[in-house]
Amino acid sequence: MSADDAGQLLATHGLYDPAEWDSSLGEVQEILTDISGEPLGNVVSQLNKTLAFPELHRSGLLPEKIWLFGGGATVRNVPSLLSDRIGLPVQAWGLSQAGGETAGALPPVQLLGPAIALSALAWQS
Repeated sequence: MSADDAGQLLATHGLYDPAEWDSSLGEVQEILTDISGEPLGNVVSQLNKTLAFPELHRSGLLPEKIWLFGGGATVRNVPSLLSDRIGLPVQAWGLSQAGGETAGALPPVQLLGPAIALSALAWQS
């Protein structure tokens, strides 16, 4: 399977989330969840390490929410799964959140991260 096909499959079918059970997608979602278990576990582990640092050193600076953007934000049900595992609200960033609007949320923007990185490169002298 090509990377594009895998991305499309993850975006349309997503990972298994018992809170959003869809019988027509359930079996596929369970398989995708099994396949992505290790990478998702690594993300959870890194987030827990990152969140533990301010908790130990600067308890007044604890994050209240985590925003996802890039390719991972396009995977269906990832925000709710991460939220369950790390104990913080997780939401996929979309243009509607950036503009302060609440209605008509657009899908997450995959190119925001690379755009920020390329912009930051221009700041270097």
